[in-house]
Amino acid sequence: MNAMVKKLLELFKRRTYSTEDDKQEFNRDSKEDLEKRVKREIANSMKNYVQLHNKEKQQRIEIEVLVDILKENPEYYTESEINKICHEIMI
Repeated sequence: MNAMVKKLLELFKRRTYSTEDDKQEFNRDSKEDLEKRVKREIANSMKNYVQLHNKEKQQRIEIEVLVDILKENPEYYTESEINKICHEIMI
């Protein structure tokens, strides 16, 4: 019984908005404004994803080059130099 009352209260609870802008945006009837906002957010997300992907790709290439160098001559770098290089790659 208690669980049912909690579920009913949750269903009838007033909606809350994270910001006043969200509330105003939700109350607007302009479908075009909402579509523009969604497209802008998707474009920003895609841009961020591409930047992250490019950074990870660059890091993989740098690590592969370091591994190749160490395979050819394991004593080319000292352990502290290797740690420093790895740290710089990961930043």
